[in-house]
Amino acid sequence: MNRSPQVSRRGFTLIELLVVIAIIAVLIALLLPAVQQAREAARRSQCNNNFKQLGLALHNYHDTFNTLPFGCRKSLNGGWGMSFWVSILPYIDQGPLFNQMDMSTSPGFVASGANYLLLENFIPPVGVCPSSPVPTTTPVLTPGGTKNYFCASYVGIAGTAVAPMGVSTYSESGQHGIVSSGGVMVPNGKVNFRDMTDGTSNTAMLGEQSDWGKVNGANTDIRNGQGHSSWMGCNLEGVPGNGMWTGGDNRTWGVTSVRYPIGLKDMTNGQLGNIWAQSNGVMPDDGTNKPIQSAHAGGAFVLLSDGHTKFLTSSVNFDAVVIPLCLKSDGLVLGDY
Repeated sequence: MNRSPQVSRRGFTLIELLVVIAIIAVLIALLLPAVQQAREAARRSQCNNNFKQLGLALHNYHDTFNTLPFGCRKSLNGGWGMSFWVSILPYIDQGPLFNQMDMSTSPGFVASGANYLLLENFIPPVGVCPSSPVPTTTPVLTPGGTKNYFCASYVGIAGTAVAPMGVSTYSESGQHGIVSSGGVMVPNGKVNFRDMTDGTSNTAMLGEQSDWGKVNGANTDIRNGQGHSSWMGCNLEGVPGNGMWTGGDNRTWGVTSVRYPIGLKDMTNGQLGNIWAQSNGVMPDDGTNKPIQSAHAGGAFVLLSDGHTKFLTSSVNFDAVVIPLCLKSDGLVLGDY
């Protein structure tokens, strides 16, 4: 009897299977950084575009009122007022929301309980850096209890807390740090482009503030607005340097008076001493001198007053570049950056 030839079927050996798995693992390890870099590049591009949209909104506001909005302000009835974020709502496609807000007694966020309800959990799409790991909302105690409100990745630059030789920064110290009105987005004051005698391309309007700070090795949300939200302004009596401010509670939200190098995150490295001392100006909730920093490697974005953006590296010269950028009429010549 004839027998059909048998076909021998041989499977993968364990060694061959392990080799294939190892090759795949190596390929993934090689490709993953490239994928992550591509994603971060896309996020940086979106963050840069957010700044451009905010710059366009601020320019449109200026075209309408011939001035930029208050950086932050005291309310008409003596309480916390609003920050510039409220003012630009109509210029970031949120006109209907702005029109519903109650401005009858106090302009801005704390005018009435109705405003709390309107803004609860509302996050402007252009207000958050996509690379930011910190929460997009923060709890605020309101007349109706604790609610969550938008906490921005971007802050207005009120000026600098560091005075160059022979230059007035219109700064005054208080229990929560140093408040300046030498810049563009100032407390209780409005600035127009004519005031920027250094030129709009040499004056910063907004800065990034989108990453954790480090306090004793732990991630800490140190953003300017944490604890009260970016909608809220300040309760200063007047613009620092104009003889109106009485000192005391000089908290300002939505803006920062630049005092520290770009990218500073470690709050316990000896540069600031005891971070929880109010005079350092970097306390969560209370501080007026939060550093410009971001989750992007190597530095942070700023928006200049002519509408274009710059990525300032952590190594940029603080005295020769950062201080002049933060002041609108110091007459200083910018160094290379």
